[in-house]
Amino acid sequence: MLDMGNTQQNDIDCQSAGPPLRVKTVGFRLLAAVPPLVVAVFVRDLGRISEYAGTVGIVITLVFPALLNLRSRTLMKEVFQLDSARTYYSNELSRKRYGPVNLIIGLGLFFYILVNLLME
Repeated sequence: MLDMGNTQQNDIDCQSAGPPLRVKTVGFRLLAAVPPLVVAVFVRDLGRISEYAGTVGIVITLVFPALLNLRSRTLMKEVFQLDSARTYYSNELSRKRYGPVNLIIGLGLFFYILVNLLME
């Protein structure tokens, strides 16, 4: 879980200027670790807790990168007044249409799995 918190922090630190703050590091680690602990108060089955924690992994791997893609594209156009947001690091997955598609897929999977977990 702490690795997911570090991933979130590193993704967002790439968007911000300056060195990462200790407060942000601890905050993102808590964001990744607290939901399973809260669920553990109500559910004693470790398998169920892992299932709920897995939904956070979907958000981290699919939703956050899509949001960062959309936000960085917007900022690049606002700050540099460029029509194209292509950089040296751009590839097929950083094209304009993939940000919203990944966001929709990520949110769809998250809610689908969450509903299925709640219905069990």
